[in-house]
Amino acid sequence: MMLIKIEFVVELEESSEEDDHHEILFLSTSTTGVTSTDSVSVDSHYRETTREKTMNIVKDILQTLYKNISMYKTEQEIANAIKELQDVNSSIKNSMVNVDMLLPSSTNTNRKGRKSKKGVKESTKRLEILREIFEKRQAADVKKKEKDEKVKVETEKKKRFLENEERHVALELKKRKLTLVVQGADGKLVGTTASKPLKPEVKRENNPADFDILDSFSSQKKDKIFEYVENRIRKFISTIHSVGGDGNCGFRAVSFEIYKDQSRWERVKDDMLKTYMQYKDTLYKSTSESDSIIRFKEEKMIRRLQSKVSPCLHDTDLWFFSFVCPQIVADTYQRPVYLYCYTEHYVHKTGATNKIYESQIFMPLIHMDLSSLQNPIPLLLANSHFYFIEFSRTNTGRLKKLPNIHVINMDHSRLRSSYGSICNSVDYSELISHLCIRK
Repeated sequence: MMLIKIEFVVELEESSEEDDHHEILFLSTSTTGVTSTDSVSVDSHYRETTREKTMNIVKDILQTLYKNISMYKTEQEIANAIKELQDVNSSIKNSMVNVDMLLPSSTNTNRKGRKSKKGVKESTKRLEILREIFEKRQAADVKKKEKDEKVKVETEKKKRFLENEERHVALELKKRKLTLVVQGADGKLVGTTASKPLKPEVKRENNPADFDILDSFSSQKKDKIFEYVENRIRKFISTIHSVGGDGNCGFRAVSFEIYKDQSRWERVKDDMLKTYMQYKDTLYKSTSESDSIIRFKEEKMIRRLQSKVSPCLHDTDLWFFSFVCPQIVADTYQRPVYLYCYTEHYVHKTGATNKIYESQIFMPLIHMDLSSLQNPIPLLLANSHFYFIEFSRTNTGRLKKLPNIHVINMDHSRLRSSYGSICNSVDYSELISHLCIRK
């Protein structure tokens, strides 16, 4: 005869969210020598009750939202509420958290479904997973915010630079006497303020030695001139030389590097004039302008390079033009020209002064030896005056690697693509990365 024993076990579980209790009924049958189980799985039953309870909470929340929204009096308040609900719905659809991750940590249970004294299973890592997901989202938000701030700063920087350029242009126009350029019957350009066609000016009687005095600055702590250079470049500079300020300071700075004497700036002009006359119809020709304007600019450049006037502070047309002259210098002496520019922008609303740093590299387009990469011509333009920069070097005489913040001249690629037969087959701008270190 088989003896059947039936046991009913009722267990009360506490809910972490509500104070109500759920009764779980386990039915087990055991016989002498034979054991069988005809009960509902504990884990499955637990999941069903948890889901039902969760859905009830969702239902209560939605009913509360409906009541609150129905009490709104204006259409705008209702529209705002709908927009918020749509955003919440979108975030729920794109959620990275699975439902299983939101379930409470499972516990060790014995055969009868009672909680074990061991407590929570060691393999349960739902809380750790949730924390990792939250931290990843926080890090992504911070990174995106930093990127947006960086883009905003760069945009403001470019905007201030353009405003500063416009201010300087307006100031120069006020200083100059407006001249209307017309084309005469003989085809030559004549200015309304001049009785004769434009010709190179003759050197006036002045003492050039008055401007041959050279001032050198090598103390970055005491000499404020180093503030004209960006901090990342400043530590790679050994000395900054200030040449004579007679209006030919740009040519004097080049002469100091090429001939080790700033007083030979006239020879620099002669060298540049030969290169310009050879390529004035190709590499140095203006684009997108009428023929008369192009001829006027050519004569203006020829007049600038032929002039031996000193001083020429009141005639800005004779100054070292920072957009074209550095490229002519690079092609003339077959060496790259590093041009650093410093400008200040005064903000009227706040009364603050913004410092703007720019840097460009003018690479030779015609020819250059690889050894010239170690001997660039660094120039600094600040407050309408050119300085010559002397970089620090290693014990073996090699140039130290500079930070990779330089920008190749914007016309470099256009000129190479337009005049490929004139330019060298090797693009020297690709070699600049060997002289720079990463940011």
